[in-house]
Amino acid sequence: MLFYINEADIPNSLFLKEQTNLKAAPHFHESVEFILLKQGKATAFIKDKEIPLEAGSICYIPSFAVHHYEWEGELDALVMMVSSTYLLSFKEVYPNGDFPLLMCDAKKNQPLFELVERWKDAGTANRLANIGYFNLLASGILERYPLRTGEKDVFDETLSVRLVQYINAHYAEDISLKSLSNVFYRSVEYISKCIHTIVGRNFRDYLNQIRLRQVFVTLANNKEEKSLQQIVSDAGFTSLPTYYRAKKRYFEDETLSQNRDL
Repeated sequence: MLFYINEADIPNSLFLKEQTNLKAAPHFHESVEFILLKQGKATAFIKDKEIPLEAGSICYIPSFAVHHYEWEGELDALVMMVSSTYLLSFKEVYPNGDFPLLMCDAKKNQPLFELVERWKDAGTANRLANIGYFNLLASGILERYPLRTGEKDVFDETLSVRLVQYINAHYAEDISLKSLSNVFYRSVEYISKCIHTIVGRNFRDYLNQIRLRQVFVTLANNKEEKSLQQIVSDAGFTSLPTYYRAKKRYFEDETLSQNRDL
């Protein structure tokens, strides 16, 4: 199941913590992400790229790039998600450049690890300090590694992204390709193509995934003891049979995907 994590895209937000796992379903967000691997081995899957990570390496996830991770054994990593607002100075100086996806020279990276450790220990409540730390990190990367330029794996905030954001905000409503066409003033065919471009599946399947996620979350935290009928209705499903069909299709797709990977 592919998710857009809109909580990560609150303007000026910043997440910086030390973690012992990188567990998450394939997802994307506007915020950029850095993984500084202190211990262990992992693999980053960024769109169609498979990137091996070892202790001392740094992985960078661009805005809106679909990604997830796999790892073996014990793991210790500094995980940072940075709102795109923190990149304003960098983009002003390098409008067509971006950081490399993999920075694997542990010796070169040591001062960058130390900088991020100091940042973590200082806390992230002071936005002005956060801007300073991020610019120091960016300049430190640029001193050690060449920029990527002209690559097609970085998403801009285009119509495709706005469509997915809209679906995530309005999934409980009676939305369709036709209603999206009316909102965004594009043809149904064009809207469908844009959605498929960023999430890799059709509109209806993605919408049902978002609705299913909401049902699963509500069922796991159903303190008000709502009926299943009410829960699926609140998530946007028109009936229990519609919910069951969407659930069956989702788990069939997951099984097929797992079998292909064997």
